[in-house]
Amino acid sequence: MKMKKAKKWVLRVFLFLLSAYFVAVLISGYMMYKTTSIIYNMTNFGITIGSDNIDFETHSAQRNYYNYSGKLTSKENRKLNNGDITRIKTICSFSLLPLWRHSYNNRSIMDGDQWNLIRSTGTVKHKTDGSNAYPLGYKFVTSCINSVFE
Repeated sequence: MKMKKAKKWVLRVFLFLLSAYFVAVLISGYMMYKTTSIIYNMTNFGITIGSDNIDFETHSAQRNYYNYSGKLTSKENRKLNNGDITRIKTICSFSLLPLWRHSYNNRSIMDGDQWNLIRSTGTVKHKTDGSNAYPLGYKFVTSCINSVFE
């Protein structure tokens, strides 16, 4: 009898969490629909070593690499088709990118691995940054951005 009640509660909690995620994806999807560009910067010890710029309005993507003096060492440009844009925005929506916190920091690790992501909606910019810490969907978003340049 107790096991049956426990299973019911587990099912209710699971359905509640699934519903909450579904609502969050809908909100995130709407916010990504309004997104005009994404800029992802990779930094080490506060110095930008790489920058990926995806512009949804011009259907273009640009990847820049810099040396530790800040000098541009390589540049790569790509044209995006509608399928690329839909895939990027969908993955970002399911990863809840627009709902990420402003900052993710792990103060117990100080090896210099930092990143930031700027999501623009017209003239408004939403910045998220991290130092040796990452949101749950971070790997999905970065692998999606990387796939544009492969």
